Amino acid sequence: MEAKIIKTDGTELVSTPNNGVHYTLEESQAIVGGFIEYLYLDADTVMVVNEEGLNMGLPFNLGATTIAREKLKTNNIFLVGEILMCSRKMLR
Repeated sequence: MEAKIIKTDGTELVSTPNNGVHYTLEESQAIVGGFIEYLYLDADTVMVVNEEGLNMGLPFNLGATTIAREKLKTNNIFLVGEILMCSRKMLR
């Protein structure tokens, strides 16, 4: 799976960890702008989101929310801020 950053303006950027293999905690935090939380979409795919994004007033991320709602078959998801989507194997 190719990792990508889903931005709040709808753009998706291909992303590669600094070491080429996996994202460190610090890298993940830098991408989402704070403490991280994982949202597992399936056995391999995870979204890394800002744990405090709603409290911080980060902008709504329609693209990431749409993907998560479709994969998890629920309308009960509201994602904000920039989001890293990657394989679980890419996280350390």
